[in-house]
Parts: sequence; structure tokens; C-alpha cells
Amino acid sequence: MINNEDAQMVPINTAEANIHVVLWQTPHAEAKGMAAAVAACVKEHPDDKHLVMVTRRKLGYWLRDEIQVLDPDLRVDLS
Repeated sequence: MINNEDAQMVPINTAEANIHVVLWQTPHAEAKGMAAAVAACVKEHPDDKHLVMVTRRKLGYWLRDEIQVLDPDLRVDLS
């Protein structure tokens, strides 16, 4: 929906997003691959806050478990 009377949206910072388009054969493969990507991003930017959103609750649990396998010291909060 477009409302031409509203002010245009503008970015609040100039940081570029870290976006990757990927395709996995199974949900478990997705959790394993995403865990590696998330863990690498957290290690690359340890002082930043990180938010990972998933579309399925079970995938979130699998992702948490795979992250813990890769890095037991990495804290995952599912709240």
C-alpha cells in the first residue's frame, strides 16, 4: 500500500545490512548451516547485539542446539 502524502522513510544509520540468500535441502541442514553463519557473525562482531528470527519454533530449538555444538560459550536466549 502506498500513501503519497506520508513522509518517505529514511535510514537512521549508514551501516550496511549483512544479508545472504541461501537454500537448504532440509530443516536440519538449515539449522546447521545457519548456526555456522550466526556463530561466525557473532565472533566477527562480538560487541554488537545480534537478533536471529526464525519462522518455526522447532527450527529455533535446532538452531540453538547447533550453535551450542559449535561454541558452548555462546549464549542463546530464546525469550
